[in-house]
Amino acid sequence: QVNSKCVMCSISGFGQTGPDSALGAVDTIIQATSGMMSVTSTQANGPPTRSGVSVSDILAGVYAANGIQAALLARERNINGTGAYVDISMLDCSVAASLIPLGQWYATGKNPLPIGNRNPVVSPFDNFKCKMDTRLVIACMKQKDFVKLCELINKKDLIHMTKYKNNNSRVKNSLELSNEIEIGLSSKTANEWLVLLRKNNITCAPVNAPSDVFQSEQVQSRNMGLLSKDKRFVIAGNPLKISGYCDMTVRDNPPLLNESEKSIIQFANEEQEESTGRTRKSTLKSKL
Repeated sequence: QVNSKCVMCSISGFGQTGPDSALGAVDTIIQATSGMMSVTSTQANGPPTRSGVSVSDILAGVYAANGIQAALLARERNINGTGAYVDISMLDCSVAASLIPLGQWYATGKNPLPIGNRNPVVSPFDNFKCKMDTRLVIACMKQKDFVKLCELINKKDLIHMTKYKNNNSRVKNSLELSNEIEIGLSSKTANEWLVLLRKNNITCAPVNAPSDVFQSEQVQSRNMGLLSKDKRFVIAGNPLKISGYCDMTVRDNPPLLNESEKSIIQFANEEQEESTGRTRKSTLKSKL
């Protein structure tokens, strides 16, 4: 009402409208309500569990940033320069991210169950145990990838079995297929297979711990694992890489409590004085 050009954004659990809009929420509540938790488990058909990352919180922040930028762009294109109110619901964002299980239910009439690390529409696509209990994620997106994998792990007999003849049949028999593949992978460690599979263009990845992520050459080359200036904190870098802008290689230390209090109050006072001055000029102009 004070400034029609203002772009304002609210992030809440359930949004500003609807019967649940007044309810409180945290990430786990939204993961459960959105259906995300119902298809997540440590094992096939196991008890539902939350994601190890606060994905609903993060999704809401990403969607909020996009919504604000869209509203700002629209304001610049609008002749009247009007702003907008961006209403972000954590539930909405998580439902949008759950499009595959929603589609599965509508197509089959059955609610999908957790399938652990397997993929609901591609097989083989799993987290496989290798020699010395090391683990590797392998995703065979094409028929030729499946054939090549079977050849490399000395399991050529799988290629000609009717139950594994194409992706659809492999999805139906994916648990049994994963067991067969693990037998073939037991001869080498995950790191040894990683080199061989990547050499043959099969999509795969190690199951990295946070320490592995920070030390990753790929992560470091993209400035995504940064130290704070005092080297007391590891902080994620900026995932937005935009040409013409320098990418940060070190992050500021997290602020202490009330560290920026004086500068924030000073900024707010200056803005208020400037706004008051604009209002006075506008009033005088209208009188003239």
